[in-house]
Amino acid sequence: MILSFTALDKQAKLRKFSCVLDELEVALDVLTTITSFGDTILDAQIAEDDLITKLPCEAFDGESMSVPIQQLEQEWKAILDAPPVRVQPDDAEPSLLLTLTRQRIRQYEYKLNQLDRTSRMFERLIEETEEKFSEGERKKRLLDHYRQALKKHQRFTQRNRLEYRTLLNRLSQLASR
Repeated sequence: MILSFTALDKQAKLRKFSCVLDELEVALDVLTTITSFGDTILDAQIAEDDLITKLPCEAFDGESMSVPIQQLEQEWKAILDAPPVRVQPDDAEPSLLLTLTRQRIRQYEYKLNQLDRTSRMFERLIEETEEKFSEGERKKRLLDHYRQALKKHQRFTQRNRLEYRTLLNRLSQLASR
């Protein structure tokens, strides 16, 4: 991977650097070390396999990143190595299932409200485009794009409404036990 960055040194001189590194953690520590010496990272990116990833300069505060990243890596490896715990829904406490199902229903209600708001925004966008743009290719492309996006969004909303109704049915079943 290639780390490229621009830094402003303590003498207010602009410096551009690039280097080849083997690991992301090393690249992050290079930037952190430079910051710890009092220089300011203005722009940083990593290029690897024809992809360029911009790095958030404000993340480099002079504190090492490799140790916390390695700790995180050890934690997720331990989690992935642990045997899975299987809980059958019917084995769980009925009150817990009721609580979790109600919580999920509230989440879907919020989500559906947000999806409805987004649909109305798409509809207003279509109306405004129809009213404010003069006829032409640009207007046609915009309207086609907005209508296609609205249609896709409406299908997504329908699937969520179906899942919501399924949850309501599940709640009725749980409550009747």
